[in-house]
Amino acid sequence: SLSRRYDYATVKEFLSLMPPFTSGKAIDSLARLYDRDQVKDILQVMKAGMDDTVIDSLSRRYDYATVKEFLSLMPPFTSGKAIDSLARLYDRDQVKDILQVMKAGMDDTVI
Repeated sequence: SLSRRYDYATVKEFLSLMPPFTSGKAIDSLARLYDRDQVKDILQVMKAGMDDTVIDSLSRRYDYATVKEFLSLMPPFTSGKAIDSLARLYDRDQVKDILQVMKAGMDDTVI
């Protein structure tokens, strides 16, 4: 899917920026939703594994800048589902506040 959208150098760059434990589906989702530079930006701020359902869900609720900001605030080892749960429950500023005080991994069942 990526190689149909982008040239070899771009695909290689995306893969080199991919955070540990991030699924390939997440990158594919990003590539469908955003342009090349936006995908790079998001990959650079992602701190933990993120699946495509989370990216899709956040992108339906928020603009690119907000999605990027949420991901940049995500504590290490926090699942993408946790952010998705927060986004369903709270407004943008509340999600930001919660992410800023979360010090450790938190899964969506706890939230």
